[in-house]
Amino acid sequence: GAGMAALSAAGVGLILGRVSFPHSFAILFALSFLAAAISWVGLALNREPDSPSIKPRITHREYFRRLPSLLRSEKNYRRFLLFESLIHIGAMANGFFMVGAVRRFGVDATWVGVYTGSLAATQALMYLVWGVIADRHGHKTVLVCGAIALVVGNVVGFLARSPLVYTVSFVGMGLFLAAEMVSRMNITLEFCEPEDRPTFIGITNTVVAPSVAIAPIIGGVFAGLFGYRGLTVLGAGVLLFAVAGMMYAVTDPRALVGRRGTSKQDVTRGVHEN
Repeated sequence: GAGMAALSAAGVGLILGRVSFPHSFAILFALSFLAAAISWVGLALNREPDSPSIKPRITHREYFRRLPSLLRSEKNYRRFLLFESLIHIGAMANGFFMVGAVRRFGVDATWVGVYTGSLAATQALMYLVWGVIADRHGHKTVLVCGAIALVVGNVVGFLARSPLVYTVSFVGMGLFLAAEMVSRMNITLEFCEPEDRPTFIGITNTVVAPSVAIAPIIGGVFAGLFGYRGLTVLGAGVLLFAVAGMMYAVTDPRALVGRRGTSKQDVTRGVHEN
């Protein structure tokens, strides 16, 4: 999928460079709609496998009543949610890298294609690399490394003096996004028993989503106050704080041997097979 995105990014740059506005955007939106419509066919043909373990059915009221006590009993998981949310707040500059390139360097459509392609290609490659690292060293390691890569991208975004060097910011963002895609949900599965996975996935998405939504708004406010370079510095600072918390306050669930025998077996089975 990410490989297709990288190829598409090259096509975007080509269309923007050779077709005048607004026809170029009309073509791109039409192609996007067509690709999305075709993708629904594949989704409709998918069949979800049966779950190996299913909890007894309870009412919605009882389900929501149990959530607070579940979170109170999972201190390590709460810390993960806190620092994962802070990492996404620290990613506030992501949506402004391209705008910063246009404002600072006056890049044209060709450079937009280069940046988009660099981002997509990095993600395509790093899905595989992060997967190997996660199998051998844990998903926490992947999340920390991805956030550090974004710190580097922010720093380069602050220091860059040319459009070419600025490409590193998009590579850093690609490393971060791929790490999040590979490991955020997978580490969530390691915090719980198999039958609790849907609940934990729902909690993780619900808790982290506000940070993802509010980060661009915060970024826009600070970009207006301090400029795009100042925004990258602020984002890097928040990211470093969140990385420190993830490293030292959150215990990798794989290290909690014996706490959850079934889920631990599920986790380690994939590691040993590699």
